[in-house]
Amino acid sequence: MIHGICLNTRMRSFLFMYILSILLISSHSFAQENTTVHIYNKLIKTYPYRDANPIPQNNIIYPYYRFDLFTNNSVLKSWKVIELENQYIRVLILPEIGGKIWTAIEKSTGRPFIYDNDVVKFRDVAMRGPWTSGGIEANYGIIGHTPNCATPVDYSIQYKKDGSVSCFIGVLDLLTRTSWQIEINLPKDKAYFTTSSFWYNASSDEQPYYTWMNAAILAKKDLQFIFPGNVYLGHEGQHHNWPINHQNGKHIDWYKENNFGGYKSYHVFGTLNNFFGAYWHDEDFGMGRYSTRADKPGKKLWIWGLSQQGMIWEKLLTDSSGQYTEVQSGRLFNQAEEKSSYTPFKHKGFAPHSTDAWTEYWFPVVKTKGMVMANNIGTLNVIKHHNGIDIYFSPLQKLNDSIVVKSDYKILVEKKLQLNVMQLYHQFIPLVNADSNFTISIGKHLLNYQSNPKSLVLNRPLDLPINYDWNSTDGLYTLGHENMVERNYAEAIKYINQSIQKDSNYTPALIDAAIIHYHNGDDLNSLFFSKRALAINTYQPAANYYYALANVRLDKIPDAKDGFQIAALDPGYRSAAFINLAKVYFKEAQFDKATYYAEQSLYTNYFNVDAYQLLTLIGRITKNIKLQTSSLEKLLSFNSLNHIAAYEKYLLSKNATNQKQFLATITNEFPGQTFLEMAIWYWNIGRNKEAIELLEMSPINTEIQIWKAYLKQQSLPDYLKPDMIFPFRNETNFILKKLMLQFDSWKLKYYSALIERNNNHKDLALKLLKSCDDRPEYAPFYAVRASLYNPEDSLLILHDLLRAYELEPTQWRYANSLVEFYSLHKKLEEAILLAKKTYEYDTANYLMGISYIQTLMQNKEYSTALNLLQSINILPYEGSTVGRNLYRKALLMLAIQQMKLHQYEKALAFIQRSKLWPENLGAGKPYDNMLDESLENWLEYQNYLALQDKNSASLTLQKIIDNSMQQLVIAEGSISPFRYYVTMLAFNVINNPTQKNHFEQQCIKKFPNSADIYRLIKDDKLNERSTLSFLSKMDDNAEIWTEWQRNVLQ
Repeated sequence: MIHGICLNTRMRSFLFMYILSILLISSHSFAQENTTVHIYNKLIKTYPYRDANPIPQNNIIYPYYRFDLFTNNSVLKSWKVIELENQYIRVLILPEIGGKIWTAIEKSTGRPFIYDNDVVKFRDVAMRGPWTSGGIEANYGIIGHTPNCATPVDYSIQYKKDGSVSCFIGVLDLLTRTSWQIEINLPKDKAYFTTSSFWYNASSDEQPYYTWMNAAILAKKDLQFIFPGNVYLGHEGQHHNWPINHQNGKHIDWYKENNFGGYKSYHVFGTLNNFFGAYWHDEDFGMGRYSTRADKPGKKLWIWGLSQQGMIWEKLLTDSSGQYTEVQSGRLFNQAEEKSSYTPFKHKGFAPHSTDAWTEYWFPVVKTKGMVMANNIGTLNVIKHHNGIDIYFSPLQKLNDSIVVKSDYKILVEKKLQLNVMQLYHQFIPLVNADSNFTISIGKHLLNYQSNPKSLVLNRPLDLPINYDWNSTDGLYTLGHENMVERNYAEAIKYINQSIQKDSNYTPALIDAAIIHYHNGDDLNSLFFSKRALAINTYQPAANYYYALANVRLDKIPDAKDGFQIAALDPGYRSAAFINLAKVYFKEAQFDKATYYAEQSLYTNYFNVDAYQLLTLIGRITKNIKLQTSSLEKLLSFNSLNHIAAYEKYLLSKNATNQKQFLATITNEFPGQTFLEMAIWYWNIGRNKEAIELLEMSPINTEIQIWKAYLKQQSLPDYLKPDMIFPFRNETNFILKKLMLQFDSWKLKYYSALIERNNNHKDLALKLLKSCDDRPEYAPFYAVRASLYNPEDSLLILHDLLRAYELEPTQWRYANSLVEFYSLHKKLEEAILLAKKTYEYDTANYLMGISYIQTLMQNKEYSTALNLLQSINILPYEGSTVGRNLYRKALLMLAIQQMKLHQYEKALAFIQRSKLWPENLGAGKPYDNMLDESLENWLEYQNYLALQDKNSASLTLQKIIDNSMQQLVIAEGSISPFRYYVTMLAFNVINNPTQKNHFEQQCIKKFPNSADIYRLIKDDKLNERSTLSFLSKMDDNAEIWTEWQRNVLQ
């Protein structure tokens, strides 16, 4: 019996161990399961955009067009979703909305660690208009919210040998002719996903350089931003304390503490760190982002603002997902705006044929109570107590290593760490001295934390030398160069020319002149300036390089070869010079030399895309299969969405199936531009055969047809539809000029004029369009020509505007242009009739509604304008207050009318209404201390005086002074000249010269940029018309003030 019991126990023990081993094997097997990918269509409530602008605009985003109208009416729309999933997280990508990572979800909690918008709600935020909140948005090019952020991009899926899955998204940026690609990879056994960027400047000249990743996260009161640093930079390069606001003492690294001022942009800076994160303390949950600092030194925090000014955007951008904020990473320290050029934080150019590549890690953080450090190994948090520290560590990958904690060089803890993914480690460690510094090391170099806040502080200069002279040769050159790398070429050449006028031998300015003229297709001038620079220094690399480029276009090949060869002496230009030299030799059919120089270009840029493309082509046409296949494989290994590689791969085995596969790789908004860019690449090196074949496969548009006619030496098709075709390439202009010698076609002249206008050759563009007379039956033609006339040519402008309207009377833009013309020339009756007719045709067009209201206001029909303002529903662009400004102005003008009739109570009622912020006008009310109501209060004061209510009059007058004094304290924005003017008047009335003098001096001290204007407003000039005339040029308030003086005081 005992033996039987013992045997039974052994059997049970064996069975238990067997089952346990099976469970462990199963568990291990599950943990090692490969990442999965699902591609499906999902119906999502969508607020669409519409109304693409058919008129080519002469602006910084040409050749792109905008979509201008949005709606509050939703539809259910099917969107393609790519979902990556492993055991720990799910990542959703929408390739039809810019390839945006729509959300990322931590599976154990079910919580998104990247903001998950419940709707697709397009609003006017981006360069081209449409933009949606949420997810992670990638930006490459000239500025944020790039042209592709709301439209389809190219994408592909790749299964990796390590069990991970990658989704590649990317597109050609037409503004810079650079191409970008992101590999979104989800490992099978990690709790993070990565975004690996690959950005290549395929052009031969310098381009603007802007790249930021914008990740949205849910905004809640318990949200803390973990952004290491001691300073933050503004868009204009200004710097302030971080994380405590030095003016109000608020801890601005907490979301709820940003309940002051307007929108917030904190580019956090000042310490050597490589991560940032955010933590929702009430949920004990957070998110983090890590990269090497060399990859992404910039980090920014964006907040809409906690007043209604910012919170109105919650309703505008989502239905029920709540407000969001953004954490962003960049290659530069700040998102530099124009004034940042006047600080150390300038703009940067993207060198020709250069490549940038970097990787970032995005991950959830669970139950660590916060964070002090994070990387791709895991997240660390340390909480200090009076008697020790609590350590929390959450690994992002399986860990089998050690943890060492030291204080004052003494080891406090040294122990083995064996943790599974996301398995929380927590330990309390006593400290004798709570203020002593300590270090925590996980592994030898996996994660190292130092508690001393000064250990990583940087000493980089934050301010420009005070004696730097912006009117000097170098100062003017710097302003020119800054404009050039912002793509403001017209402004750039003005400054560059001024610099050269001061010193005709200043080499940096000569080189930039050569670059700008080359970019604008003015090859002779480009050659002139590069030769002058070479006359100063024959080895100057940039001068040699652009000298060579200009000579290629001018077909002076020996000089071109010479320039590239000498430019290649400098490592900075070596890769670009060698690949261009390789193309020259290729075009001469000297394939050995072309191969040699293409390979040489790879020594200084292993990722030179053009080099691999050329080597693949050389391999194919010389039947060097090894060169062809190895070059193709290398290219696709790092540039999976390369369309020339896909085309060359198709040529390896041409059949209908492979052609279909090749065509399927091009899914972006402008497939015709993708095919044309590829065709031009082949054409530039003399391969017309491939160029023609690609254009035959392309979707048809007029530009494609023109190129085919040129390449095939055929007549132009009888019917060329010009709609939405905006040519911009100098290569296209070259063939247009050739074809114009053969064919008398207004479309050829029109397209050439668009390119010349974009290249700042406006006189030539106008000459081309004038030569067409009135033959075109195409409205955009006349809109473009009207925009090129000088303002004094009003009859010619009117003729073209009328012609455009006659051709397309239902297109509101032509009507609106006429309305603006009539308004400018005081033909208000015609303006009002046309604006009314056009708006009533489509009352959902709030832009035309605004135009109609403005016209009514100009005609002093304030009551009618106010009625429209109460019914219109404006969907604004970011920062817009145009509707609310019109509302305020209408009510103040109505108040003044009542004052003239001595109806002071009615006037006061209108003034009180003017202080409201109706939501239908698309702007939320800022905090009270952000408002400038000096004009409203002054008019109230005048009414109280008329009513003999001295107490109210005195209080209102004091309010003007108190509010302006408070503005000095918070220093958000500045005291406008008009506000300064009214405040000084208030001081005069209360007769307080001491306080008035203090206010004057503080304004000059705190807002030095306005100091000269303040000084112009002298006491003895306050009531003179010259002062008001001066102010009216910079402030709409002066118009209302003048109306009061004219109608009430008189």
